[in-house]
Amino acid sequence: MKTRVMIWANYRRGAAIAVPAPFDDGGPHVPWWYDRISEMAHDWASHGVTDVLFPNPLKTNAGAFKGADGYGPYDDYDIGSKVTSQFGGQPTRFGTAEQLRRAIAICRANGLNVFIDHVMHQRMGGHNGVYRYSSATGKDNGRFPKDPPCFRGNPPRVPQDPVPDVPDDFAFGDELCPINAIPHDYVAQGLIAAGDWLFRTLGIQGARLDDMKGMNTGFITRFMTSGAMKDKWFFGEYASGNRDDTNWWVDQVHGLASAFDFNFHYEMVQPMCNNAGNFFMGWLAHSGMIGNNPMKAVPFVESMDSDTNGFATIVFNKELGYALLLGGEGFPLIYIRDYLPEADCYGLIRPIDNLLWCHYRLAHGSTIPRLANNPRVYVFERTGDPGLIVTLSNDVFNSAWNTVTVQTNFGPNVEIKDYTGHNQAHSWTSGDGQLTVGVPPAANGVGYGLWSRVGLDTTIPVHGERCTQVFFGAEDLDIGPITTQVLTVGRIWCAKNTLIEHNVEFDQNLVAHMNIIGPDGTQLTQPFHTLLEGWHTITPQALSFTDSTKVSARFWLTITYEAPQHFTLPRNQ
Repeated sequence: MKTRVMIWANYRRGAAIAVPAPFDDGGPHVPWWYDRISEMAHDWASHGVTDVLFPNPLKTNAGAFKGADGYGPYDDYDIGSKVTSQFGGQPTRFGTAEQLRRAIAICRANGLNVFIDHVMHQRMGGHNGVYRYSSATGKDNGRFPKDPPCFRGNPPRVPQDPVPDVPDDFAFGDELCPINAIPHDYVAQGLIAAGDWLFRTLGIQGARLDDMKGMNTGFITRFMTSGAMKDKWFFGEYASGNRDDTNWWVDQVHGLASAFDFNFHYEMVQPMCNNAGNFFMGWLAHSGMIGNNPMKAVPFVESMDSDTNGFATIVFNKELGYALLLGGEGFPLIYIRDYLPEADCYGLIRPIDNLLWCHYRLAHGSTIPRLANNPRVYVFERTGDPGLIVTLSNDVFNSAWNTVTVQTNFGPNVEIKDYTGHNQAHSWTSGDGQLTVGVPPAANGVGYGLWSRVGLDTTIPVHGERCTQVFFGAEDLDIGPITTQVLTVGRIWCAKNTLIEHNVEFDQNLVAHMNIIGPDGTQLTQPFHTLLEGWHTITPQALSFTDSTKVSARFWLTITYEAPQHFTLPRNQ
């Protein structure tokens, strides 16, 4: 089974400041965040990242301003594409719809799965519970309008939905009620239809489901099995440090989603790192969801909330936490603020890149604790090929190396090396398969080693995939319907000498022509083979309508194309 690891490509700089953006952070030399993701995608893939979690793409009530971290969604059909949006013009905090599609396509070209942070619990920015949206053809005719009976509260609002954790179901603005909303099923159907549009528009592989304590599990199951969401991969934020609670939620959604392993953060990593020298390392054995339900566990060292809420932030020895995360089981999630070396970030890129390689190449199979009775050192083995011994020490008050001897499954007289580079000398298993190694001093979180057979130093291949995205045109969407006038649907960023495939469907019979214009202005001829790398503009046009009374038609244009693996944006753009 392919080892997977995700990077969470969003962070806060403080409690309410989102990622940098040219909108307010120093002018045009600061790139839009989606372009930063495009720039980093190949490097991530070549170091062993397999999945990227994008921010919530919906326009928020903060528009592109500093507080727009993605959790105050306003319009279900605005991904930075509605010029007339009342919140901050066209881009979201992270960029435009075109930049978003480009970043996704470049991730796919590097073999990366793309997930979005999907927020269905609340909407923000309405007027006393009234939400009206713009479209390509009008000011207030946008799809999925909402009124007070869509939301929780006093009449004319409706009672709270039956949710898993009523006391912890905080409104966060206007809380949608898929179960109790009036008219019946209006909100549920609206969220499902919007999800189908979003998943198909972006060509994504799954989503993080935000705030699952406040969402009805029956509706979430229905959502995950509807439309474009069916057979995608999901994981839920059920914010409980009790793994039994989290496993209960996974059961309630019939195992269709994995879950954030909050127990890993709160009970394992945070006390191990912050309380180093006093935390009993043997407690790590069989703990967290990774200890009893690893196939559904998404463990993490830090998150957007824990990093900035001042309650559970890891402030010491965080590198040790990543050694545990990337040596262990589950579907680990790396918080990008820990990774990046730039301002306002924590700069762990070099050790995390090494641990990513170890995770990809070495960390397979189930876990056997090999040393769990030592208060300061914990050792475990991953049993899958090629085998891995992980040694962890939080003995920060001792400047000496610890020496441990543990049983392994490597067999007798096998040469073993530490792939972190902390131990320069190799070791050999004994005749009965035991291994004796040194564990480095633990100050600053570097007290770890990842040991496996010699001769495994190979690079990680990057195998690209084509990207399929759908452009929808209708009177109430960001793209208008097709007419006899040339319609600019949008642009896609293609690699040179590649094929653009397309399929278009209409809601009525008509004769239409598809135009694609290359970055140099050249109009491509069918079949559409690109000549240059860059933006390719899609401009369909209806030539005639079978029904002479019709002047426009809704359409669904599916485009499959290949983006380049590498992307560099000049800093003066």
